[in-house]
Order: sequence, then structure tokens, then C-alpha cells
Amino acid sequence: MLDPLRRVRWRISDCQIEHRERGGGRRRSVNSLDPTVQRLVEHSDLEQRLSEIPVGAEVRGLYFKNVQKVLGRLGVTGDYHALYPETYSAIRWYPVRDYLERLAVAGALLRGSENLHEGVREIARSNATTFTESLLGRAMLLILARDPVRLLKQAMGGRRLSHNYGIWDLSFPEPGKAIIEMKDEYLWMDSYLFGAAEGTFASTEPRVTITCELDSMYQGRHVFSWDPQERERTRGDKSPSVAL
Repeated sequence: MLDPLRRVRWRISDCQIEHRERGGGRRRSVNSLDPTVQRLVEHSDLEQRLSEIPVGAEVRGLYFKNVQKVLGRLGVTGDYHALYPETYSAIRWYPVRDYLERLAVAGALLRGSENLHEGVREIARSNATTFTESLLGRAMLLILARDPVRLLKQAMGGRRLSHNYGIWDLSFPEPGKAIIEMKDEYLWMDSYLFGAAEGTFASTEPRVTITCELDSMYQGRHVFSWDPQERERTRGDKSPSVAL
């Protein structure tokens, strides 16, 4: 068993899945956005991100399905499906650029254009349960951890299975503290990924505090803190799910 106090580095890039670039390697033109979409996302940096995300960056379809599930639960699917009527396979790979666009539109439909990131954060809180309910999650996680150290390691495993781009490093610099360093991360770290982390640790014991630090649009870190002396009060319960 690994010593949780030892510095452990987990690199998403070490396990990247080989893929072929689609569309002849061309970058997408932001002029291809539907005028309705442009109005909905005008208070975000979506168009810049779409122009800079590599063609080969992909995520699993389960995250597209999660967007649809959240909108359906809240009864706001009509306008979304008018723009994006397609369906997705949970385990197939799809372009991150397509996902980011749909995520931004869904966030705007939930909370309004000016509060798009509040909606994005709300959607991401459900990522955890969506992952563990998927075929990938069930195959990977026989027992879900409640301990923050184990849960973070499981979350990194989930990330490796569902994203094929970027570099994430997990380290434990001291008792009760963990850091995930992110590089070439094209999803919003301070809203989307922060919400995903909130959902992952919503019911852990001990309680985990999460902060986000940005170095640039595509580089930063999440810092996780908890009381290392606090023991689990219940055993044998299912933990929260683990997709960041």
C-alpha cells in the first residue's frame, strides 16, 4: 500500500489513448457557431477556446449524456434539443470542442447567459454519479472509497479512462492536503472542474475543502484540504462517485 504522505505523481498523459485526428487536422472556425449559440455564450470565452483546442482532444460520450440528464431533470431540454438533437454512446469518444460548446449552451439555458458558469458548475456536480453508473465506472470501481486519499486516486483513474488529453499530476505534500496540477486542460477549471470536484467530495468523511488556483486559461490546480485526524464515522456505506 502506498504511503499517503509520500509524494505521488499521476500523469494523465502517461496513459493517453492513441487516436487519429479527425477532420484532416483542421481547427474549427468559430464562425460556424449557430447565431443562437453565439448569443447564449457571449459572456464566456468559449469562442477562443474552441479555436485553440487540438482536434484530437476527446472525452467519452457519458459526459454529453450527463448534460442531457441534468437538463431533463430540471425541465429545460426543449431549446437544447432544438440545437443539438443528436444522441451519444456513453463509451464512444467525441471531440472536446463539441462537448465544451454543448456544456456552455446548457449552462446558459439553466442560469442565463450572464451566469453561464453557474449553470456549468451545477451540471458538473453530477459528473461523479454519471461516471460510476456507466459501464466504465462499474468495471473500474468495485468498492468506492470514502477516504479522501483513496478517492482522489480513484478519481484520477476515472479521468484517465474518460479523457485523452492534458496532463494531471496528483500529489500529497503533507497530511490532510492534496494537489492536482493541471496543464493543457481546456475545460473550465474554476467552474466546470470545480463543480465536478464538489460533486465528488460532497459526502466524504472527513469533509474536504476545495480551492482553485489559475495560472492561465489552460493551466492551474485544485487544492484539497481536510482534517487528517478525523476518522470515518460510518463504514460500509457507498461513497460519492469519483469523476473529476
